[in-house]
Amino acid sequence: MVLVILLFFLILAICLYLTGSQSMRESAIQSYLIAFGLAAVAIEFLSLINQITFTWILSSWLILIFIVSAWLIYILTEKGLGQRIALKKGLFRISKPSWLEWIILVVIGSILLITLLIALKAPPNNYDSMTYHMARVSNWIQQQSIKYYPTAIERQNYSMPLAEYMILHLQVLSKSDLYANLVQWSGFLIVILVVLEIARLFRISQTGQLIAALFSATMPIVILQSSSTQNDLLTGVFCLIFVYFLFQVIKSFSWKSVLLSGLGLGLAIFTKGTAYIYCGAMGLSLGGLSLIKNESKSRMKLISGFSVLILFALVLNAGVYYRNTRLYSHPLSSENSKILNENITPGIIYANLVRNGAMQSAIPVPALNERFTTILENHLGEKIIDPSSTFTKSEFNVKFLINEDEAGNLIHFILLSIFLLILPWTGDKKDIPIRRYTVGIIICILLYSAVFKWQPWGNRLQMPIFILGAPLVGYGIEKSKLSRTILLLGVIIFSFYSVPYLTLNSTRPLVPIFKKGSFLRTNQVRRFFSDRPPLYNEYAELIAPFYINQSVLRTDRQIQYFASTKSFQSDYLEVMSAVNQVETDWIGLHLGSNHLEYPIWVLADKHGAVQSPEFFHIRVVGKSGEIGEKMDLLPDYIISTKIKDRDWIDAESYNIVVDTPTIILLER
Repeated sequence: MVLVILLFFLILAICLYLTGSQSMRESAIQSYLIAFGLAAVAIEFLSLINQITFTWILSSWLILIFIVSAWLIYILTEKGLGQRIALKKGLFRISKPSWLEWIILVVIGSILLITLLIALKAPPNNYDSMTYHMARVSNWIQQQSIKYYPTAIERQNYSMPLAEYMILHLQVLSKSDLYANLVQWSGFLIVILVVLEIARLFRISQTGQLIAALFSATMPIVILQSSSTQNDLLTGVFCLIFVYFLFQVIKSFSWKSVLLSGLGLGLAIFTKGTAYIYCGAMGLSLGGLSLIKNESKSRMKLISGFSVLILFALVLNAGVYYRNTRLYSHPLSSENSKILNENITPGIIYANLVRNGAMQSAIPVPALNERFTTILENHLGEKIIDPSSTFTKSEFNVKFLINEDEAGNLIHFILLSIFLLILPWTGDKKDIPIRRYTVGIIICILLYSAVFKWQPWGNRLQMPIFILGAPLVGYGIEKSKLSRTILLLGVIIFSFYSVPYLTLNSTRPLVPIFKKGSFLRTNQVRRFFSDRPPLYNEYAELIAPFYINQSVLRTDRQIQYFASTKSFQSDYLEVMSAVNQVETDWIGLHLGSNHLEYPIWVLADKHGAVQSPEFFHIRVVGKSGEIGEKMDLLPDYIISTKIKDRDWIDAESYNIVVDTPTIILLER
């Protein structure tokens, strides 16, 4: 049934290709954008009638397929269209690749295939996914709507929901989470296509366009997130699409481009709040400077276009704004103080710039990372741990990590930094759009450091900056006029640089590929480090897969859910084994604000469809505790992760049925 969504994408892309002047590449981008927009609108509408169900979601996609299929049949039978199709060229805008371009295409294709394999084989297992990304989807499926519900994990309500909306479609249709990771992976594919298109708008050669695409495809944090259920990659996709169509609005104004750019902006902020910073910065630089330079007649047209663009984006998000304001008295979040700088001063901005840059610069040599950390601590002094600009209880420490939250982009960071420093000062008048684009990315960096506190996982939040920077790097390398030999060397370096991130993801490792005992696998690496414990401790992140013997290709899916939370695995399995044997209509969830919830749904096999017993959060002390009819009632069974909070158990006449260090089951 999930194939119906893919079929809609394909038919819509073909229709757009046949009815416009764009290539199939551009049509695919537009199809992706429209499909996500329709998916969001469908969820909002079905929620109003409490019909987020298999029947209604499937029917929605089938109706859409019928409409676009009828459109396709019409345009295929239209008089003279056959000749037009025969003359249409440049299907994917890549013609007669050179040997170097073939190598780049093979590298990009290999990365896409490997990440697709991991995305399909691995279940959602990122920590944030376990607490709220995936848990909110299960709650929505149970109540058949996206209305807010009592939850100790308030992020499940107020966080921008687009990524989870598409996961919801896939999960309801497949009645499983087998395809949940494909939402981000599809974004990875589209990022590469949009980077190619923006690079083309920069008027650089086909080789330069492919180098820009290679830059985005080999980015460590992008590779790692492409097989996860987070939303930073998807945010970057829609920020990039917004900018792409904004370029078209400025270059050759059309209301179609205005609406597509507005849809890109709307979906970007519908995905994650960081998009306000990135889209705002790029819009200010590209759109604002264009208004200043244009003649009065053209200026008025642009003003009207930009106004419609912004209004369209805001209307698309109206449902979320309304629900958040109604419950949390704020359209975005009730926890802004946790992530926003308390003061904005030049000193704080500088300290955040230094710390954010340092986190991108980690290398797999712990001793040097520690030395670098010490140097920065001495340089920044008290600002290194200033609570007004540092996320609560976070310690600054430069570490080399291979996970989708904290991995750095060292080579990409160096290259992007070089071109950001050079390109604004280029004097060629033809490069004015490039200079504005460069200024926009610089504003992105400055605004991010000015607005957000430094966070250990900031690398993933900054991902859209690197995605936006990919076409710029391609342009810079093109203008450098490097020889083919040097370009080939660069392609090789980028390719090998991506290998650890493709194979050694700490939560979704591909290595070891072969089974233990296979003649294709030896224990030489293990033996080498076994005899050298200090060395093992330094390089544990890289060599762990050789020890834990875990791979997405062979490890049981149920075990993989706990890849990032191994210490919880046995406790959750024990408690949920007991839960699955009880007979009751509903079970209470007594959880902390950052505790694992999704494994409860998974182990009860309730994450893909509605079935008994139902799970409801109880004893909720946050704003969402004001919602619901059952909040004054307590069920016969309760699953609790708040182990230290036991004073009420005896008072409410509960007995502990299963007692573990991290989760317990109570019965009355």
